[in-house]
Amino acid sequence: MHPLEKELYVYLCTVILLFSLDMYVRPGHYLNCKPRSETFLILFVHHIIASYYLVGWLSSNRYVLCGVLLSQLVIGFHWYMNRGNCVFTQQLNERCGFHQDDKFNDILKMIGIKGNPKFEKPFWGVILCIDMYVAYKIYRSYVK
Repeated sequence: MHPLEKELYVYLCTVILLFSLDMYVRPGHYLNCKPRSETFLILFVHHIIASYYLVGWLSSNRYVLCGVLLSQLVIGFHWYMNRGNCVFTQQLNERCGFHQDDKFNDILKMIGIKGNPKFEKPFWGVILCIDMYVAYKIYRSYVK
């Protein structure tokens, strides 16, 4: 099996696991959303993006790593332009009748990091360290 196939398998398993965990942690939470099929599609795409962030930096493929850094820039710009909000979360909140300040139920929220003020600065420090590590891995892939 090619290394990229293994990484893709890990990535897809992560997406399915986190999507399923979101459904399990909040049973019935999304059942009253209208229209339901579109809501689940938006939620699944949101987990695809979050999982790319979560495990993409572990890749050894330079194109995946470049995609991680590029996607962080694009999403960061999107959040900045949208006043710190994600359009997917806004759509879910609107379709499901949730409060507009509700956050996406990713793994960081499930374990209590997202939304906890004492973890906010260390969280961004970890993100910065991961970004530097990804940049180093990209650099090393060209220097070999």
